[in-house]
Amino acid sequence: MLTIAGLTYLTPEMRAAIHGPADRVVAYLLSVLVEGKARSAFSLMFGVSFTLLMRRMQARGEPWVAVYLRRILLLYGLGLLNALFFFWGDILTTYAVLGLFLPVAALLPIRVILGLAAALLIVPPVGYALLGQAPTPPLETDQLQSLRAFADPRPAVTIAHNWALFTGADGESRGLRAIRYAQLAALFLVGLAAGLANLPARLGEVRVWLMPLGLGLVGGGLALEAIHRTGLVLVPGGLLLKNVEALVGMGYVALVAMWLDSGGGARARAWLAPLGAMALTGYLMGGLLGQVVFYGWGLNQIGRHGPLSVILIAAAIFAVMMIFARVWLTYFRQGPWEWLWRCLTRLAWQPLRR
Repeated sequence: MLTIAGLTYLTPEMRAAIHGPADRVVAYLLSVLVEGKARSAFSLMFGVSFTLLMRRMQARGEPWVAVYLRRILLLYGLGLLNALFFFWGDILTTYAVLGLFLPVAALLPIRVILGLAAALLIVPPVGYALLGQAPTPPLETDQLQSLRAFADPRPAVTIAHNWALFTGADGESRGLRAIRYAQLAALFLVGLAAGLANLPARLGEVRVWLMPLGLGLVGGGLALEAIHRTGLVLVPGGLLLKNVEALVGMGYVALVAMWLDSGGGARARAWLAPLGAMALTGYLMGGLLGQVVFYGWGLNQIGRHGPLSVILIAAAIFAVMMIFARVWLTYFRQGPWEWLWRCLTRLAWQPLRR
């Protein structure tokens, strides 16, 4: 939402003009606690969800690999649609490509899966550094051009610029992009291992070691983040510290899962579960509602709000989506986009109304 709100495209002078002291605090906390970590948590859960899907299809005696591959192909198509119409910074296409190897990885022992995950986290950044390939700075782009395009009241201009950004440079060198993709693949594997070990159904049983592990991952990851921000590095360019995001993201998943599984988290779980059950719809709706508020064809608030205001607006949008999901699932079996995805995957019309 910070990107949709235009903060990414502002010059330092423009940013300073709308950033108060509270905005600077919020921006710092987000960069330390959230940026990259949320994506890591989501990537781990993608791996877990694969095992749930696989087991359900196996229990029904379906040719699950063929069904899964159709599902992944369609996910790639949904990602292209998202990048074109809702938000150019799509992650679904990346997940669709990386998700292709999960059926093969699921055949491996859990220890081997975790070993591969560790290798993907460590080997690419260390190897990249040992080869003397220091990370290159982000590619220079005309950010104000994006600000002007998204402030334009014509939806066609928004769509055209979405596609231009999606298919163009994303601000990372090839090496850094490869390291990020390896990290996402590693998190897929960790989630796969957790799912194969049936951890989601055994949270009470594994709490005795999962709680300390979660606290250690979050605490240790944030400590490494603090070290990195002092300018110290563990390998040239600090590339190994890119894994801070993965460590903290894994810790977040462990701690939040145990809280939601406890008596204290029951009320939050009841409110979050409907939107969690239609996460694809929520993901696409978030981009669309963000455009309604910030883009020129909507309320045209782009570039006018600091991080604090944007986060409050994002929280309001999230609340709207939670209420929508709760009402929708009272009458329907699935979210609208989940239903469409299922129909196309099954190549048959699926029941929607309860």
